[in-house]
Amino acid sequence: MNNGYILLITFAVTILFAGIVYYLSRLQKQRHQEIFKNDWNRFGKALQLKDLKGINHYGTLLVRNVHLKSDDLNVIKKEVDPLAEKYSELEELRLLIFNKRLEWDAPRPY
Repeated sequence: MNNGYILLITFAVTILFAGIVYYLSRLQKQRHQEIFKNDWNRFGKALQLKDLKGINHYGTLLVRNVHLKSDDLNVIKKEVDPLAEKYSELEELRLLIFNKRLEWDAPRPY
């Protein structure tokens, strides 16, 4: 094989790989958008019932969702902080919320 074919094949494989990664990330974002409202409602229901397992589970899903907004994070923080002081099961969620806030508030070099 000459160098032209090797370069062409390498370029084609790279473009194909980039296309697959883009497609999969787009699917994940669409999935996150579809389930965000449902998880938000379930989180609210778990708060009403004081279901610590549900609060922890749905709170974690919400914090890790790419469509979470700053206002939503503040609401979750406001609800979870008093409960985390009483129940150690929610400490991990409290730290996850704290780290998300640090990530968002960090100074950007650009």
